[in-house]
Amino acid sequence: MLKSSLIEVLKTFTKEEFSDFDRFISSGYHNKNTIVVTLYRAIKKYAPDFDDKGLEKESLWEQIYKGKKYNYGIMKNLIFELKKLAEDYLSYSNWKRTTTYDRSLINELWDRKAFDIFLKKANAFNNKIENTKVKDQFYYTEKFTVQTLIDEYYMNRKMSDEARTKTNELILESFMLHYLLNNFHLAVEMQKTTNKHDLRFLEYLLNYFREDEEAFSGSPLLRILYYLMLSFFEIMEDDYFDRARKLFYSIIDILPVNESKNIYNILILLCLFKKHEGKDEYRRIQLELNIEVLNRRIFSHRKDGSIELEAYRNIVKLAANTNEYLIMKDFINANKHKVICENPEIVVMYSDATLSFAEKKFEECLSLCSRINFKDFWEQNNVNFFFKCDVKLLQLKSYYELSHMETTISAIDSFKRFLDNASDINDKNKTGLRLFLTFVKNILMLKADPDPELAEKVKEEVMASQPTSSKVWLLEKISDLQGSTLN
Repeated sequence: MLKSSLIEVLKTFTKEEFSDFDRFISSGYHNKNTIVVTLYRAIKKYAPDFDDKGLEKESLWEQIYKGKKYNYGIMKNLIFELKKLAEDYLSYSNWKRTTTYDRSLINELWDRKAFDIFLKKANAFNNKIENTKVKDQFYYTEKFTVQTLIDEYYMNRKMSDEARTKTNELILESFMLHYLLNNFHLAVEMQKTTNKHDLRFLEYLLNYFREDEEAFSGSPLLRILYYLMLSFFEIMEDDYFDRARKLFYSIIDILPVNESKNIYNILILLCLFKKHEGKDEYRRIQLELNIEVLNRRIFSHRKDGSIELEAYRNIVKLAANTNEYLIMKDFINANKHKVICENPEIVVMYSDATLSFAEKKFEECLSLCSRINFKDFWEQNNVNFFFKCDVKLLQLKSYYELSHMETTISAIDSFKRFLDNASDINDKNKTGLRLFLTFVKNILMLKADPDPELAEKVKEEVMASQPTSSKVWLLEKISDLQGSTLN
């Protein structure tokens, strides 16, 4: 059977495309080698599976050149030509149905100085783009490409004032949209790592926006990013977050998936930052947002329902930390085999270990954790760090639940060394874990030597300490000790 990239390309064709491609290569404009057409028609008979013995090169040769001696070099060249034509056809098909076709025609008319028809086509294109449901990154890129030519046309005729104003507006809005979005990535990076970035111009830009917010009323996506960035800088205030979320929901059904995904990611991260500042009510909001993303099937660009690794972990952790066991169980069982990562079997073990702990199957949880080889985790260091922490937390809490006190103490010391050695991870991301280890040590002391007053003091400290990991679990363990003391 013929094995080549040609067959891989042809396997993607629909029934209509097989016929369309036949016409494409039969055109003397696209192809001048009629033998290639004969080869294609010989191969096409075996579509769509292409798994017949008739696809052997020698067999195909016989169908093309009956009785003529097989020539490897000629056959190789024919197959290459046909593959190149198939690629040209796919490229042409894509070009024809996208705005690239319109822009190419407009540019060519401009270069040929066919200005009357150029202006008609350019204005028609602009009107088409203007009907875009929301001004997203695609809108500004497409609009700006043609608007600059229209400006030049009018400038040459001393009619430039209005055109320049439109172009300036496009440049400003497009720049702000891209700049704000990019700065979220920088801001998040600063939260997670020790890297620093100069955000002074960003602050200037936000002040400029604030002084004339109405001027951007026609760009809801830009306003959403503006509110979200203000929420980032004023993390204790809820108004900007609420405004952004409300405006987002008003246009979400007309937003492209990639833009919705960007906004959801920022909202979820802001919830995380707000929780770190003591706003525990955002734990539930964060879970709601993640479930919305799940229901809207925008975890990734793939159409197979797969989920990105960090998004998957977020829902598992949030459901566990809010005691939403049923949500967590249903989510894990439905999605643990759909996570996009290099080592899917580790995700399954991690997920099963999390469920085992929630079901109080602590021995089973430890057994699963012990089988996870950290050397086989993911390449990204910060992702690696957070998953390792999750597994270490499960192990430590399981040791405690099984009353393996000495092993628990040893696990605390090991965890501390691990945090100290993670020098490229921002200390903010270690604070909650270090507090957790301190509180577990205090609880172990109370377990060995009960003291009701000290237990109440530790409980108050846990409640007041906002970034503490596994806070609900810690409070349960303290309450258990207080209950046993009273009895």
